[in-house]
Amino acid sequence: MVLKKLTVIPSTLYLISYDLRAPGRNYDDLTPFLRNELEATKVLKSVWIVRSNSSSESLKGSIRRFIDGNDGLLVMPLENSRLVHAAYQNLETDLELL
Repeated sequence: MVLKKLTVIPSTLYLISYDLRAPGRNYDDLTPFLRNELEATKVLKSVWIVRSNSSSESLKGSIRRFIDGNDGLLVMPLENSRLVHAAYQNLETDLELL
């Protein structure tokens, strides 16, 4: 029996933030995409945190489908530290206390 060596791609925490600049525009599909497809956690009105194996460019591309070209979008990897991961794990509990 031959065993293949598996390559593990570590996931990265990303901060996602956006400015939706078109008044009256319907962005109803954006929140369900972030919450359900990316399994992101909402931190503030337009700030989310997501754990993903995708690159920041790939995440930007998938989010841009739901926003306009003049909207602002930031997808930034968070530092890979124990503190960041611990904060992410406790994020939902902390948000319930606010």
